[in-house]
Amino acid sequence: PDGERFFTYYRTGDAAATMEPADLSADYVARARLAHTSGISQAISASSRAAVRRLAELCGELGVKLSYDPNFRPKLWSVSQARCELEWILPRVSIALPSMNTDEALLWSTKAPEKVIERCLEAGCEVVAVKLGSDGCLVASAVEQWRVQAVRRFPVRDTTGAGDAFDGALLSALLCGASLRDAARLGNLVAAMKCSGRGALGNLPSADEVTRAWPEAYDEPLPKGLIGQS
Repeated sequence: PDGERFFTYYRTGDAAATMEPADLSADYVARARLAHTSGISQAISASSRAAVRRLAELCGELGVKLSYDPNFRPKLWSVSQARCELEWILPRVSIALPSMNTDEALLWSTKAPEKVIERCLEAGCEVVAVKLGSDGCLVASAVEQWRVQAVRRFPVRDTTGAGDAFDGALLSALLCGASLRDAARLGNLVAAMKCSGRGALGNLPSADEVTRAWPEAYDEPLPKGLIGQS
């Protein structure tokens, strides 16, 4: 009734699991303003995990910002394995995008989003956005912190992909030069709109749909420059 779901994984030997460091092109990464990865890619195989490490190293060498969503799934790997990779990658991450769900609380050994933010900032992250589900999000940098309430003007039918929708919207807004608070508000809105339909991808809203929905969600015009070429 609340749009929650359960997953069954068939990942062993699939195409993504064969990814390895040699598949990465330094020239391609150098052309990016931001590279994004997640704990799913770390979890599915040893070679994919090595590829994520190589991506993080390339971003450091080339001056490309790295965003990272731990996206911890205990069905895919152990807490100890995930913590090992988390400790390695956090100092190399510019934008951390954790969640405070039941699974990820195991990874951080806390249910307090403030503690997660503190840990990420201490590791060297520039921006941290902790997703809190129906409670919205808590976002912070070294100089500011905002708690942004969830958008509740849409029916919730399926929460699959809500975190990824949030990540993409927030990152896009930051690349457009938006403030951290407005980027978080956009992330919440896009995630809420995604949850109003079935599936991870089929109900992702277009830029025009988000533009029309913003005044309904926030009772104000869409801030200039929030959605644009990134």
